[in-house]
Amino acid sequence: MRSSVIVLHIGSWDIHASSILIFIGLIFCITVFMYNYEFTTGKTAAGLAAFALGFLFSVFLGRVLHWYFNPESYDSFIGALTNGDAGSYVFSAIIIGAWAASWGVKWLGLMKSRMTLLDALAPGLALLTVFIRASAAFNSTCRGKIIVKSEALQHFPLSQSEIDSAGNTHYRFCTFAVAAILMLIVYIVVSYLYSKRTRIRKGEIWQWFVLLFTVVTVIMDSTRSDSPLMHFRLISCLNKWSAFVSLDQVLPGIFALILLIKRSRRSIRIYGFECLQIVGYVLFAASLYGIGKLGEYNIQRYASYVSSYSIMTVSCAIMLFSEYLVGKKT
Repeated sequence: MRSSVIVLHIGSWDIHASSILIFIGLIFCITVFMYNYEFTTGKTAAGLAAFALGFLFSVFLGRVLHWYFNPESYDSFIGALTNGDAGSYVFSAIIIGAWAASWGVKWLGLMKSRMTLLDALAPGLALLTVFIRASAAFNSTCRGKIIVKSEALQHFPLSQSEIDSAGNTHYRFCTFAVAAILMLIVYIVVSYLYSKRTRIRKGEIWQWFVLLFTVVTVIMDSTRSDSPLMHFRLISCLNKWSAFVSLDQVLPGIFALILLIKRSRRSIRIYGFECLQIVGYVLFAASLYGIGKLGEYNIQRYASYVSSYSIMTVSCAIMLFSEYLVGKKT
């Protein structure tokens, strides 16, 4: 395992390499976003306000969600908000934070088109997720639960060595390093779509960013050994079904469902109902079954990694196709 790397001491403060990477990611994010948004609208105040609100909303919501489902990681709720060394964050809150920020800026009267803002934000946000995931390479614990046995794969960024209590060395899958590479691909795709924005309906770039974020997060979060699992405190009867599922898998699934309904309703409103809508919903339901029952359940129950992750990958591809199908005319 890798130890947490401290690169700078300032008084009683320790500056970690992971923190520096996230800070660099924030700089790149706001630079890309403001360049895109100012070039499109020229509204600097709206862009800066959206970035600030998005950052605050994402951090706060990500922390609160993690505290609710993992209270044992904190001394108290106040401790969760004030002690940055304890616990973690729900990664998918970054999407909710950006979406909420777009509404906040609109309510402030700084801009009219939320979709223009979100489209401009998508490439920068994708780039930020690359740095956030890459920063985990400096964490003190290896979070991949898959033991890599093939010597051909026993090297960074696919795996990293770990010495157990008996002194044996084995290799674990580098969840976040691979996730960073995949999100870099997402950034390239979304940036390409943004370069063609004049030919694409407003909001489409943001929607496809969220969908690509969803499939990467759903699969990669499944490989973690410390995922923020869903343990309800007020509705404990749900824990029978939810306790083995990561919140960073459920939330992206909800995002995808919301977008499916949104894209379908728009298509029906403009072109009327077509059989493709039914096909799209059936394929989406099939993809959820593949991801949940045939994929994640078998991983948790039987540790059948190769077959289950293959099924999850195919199911995620079917999910993307269903989204394309219900909204392809829009």
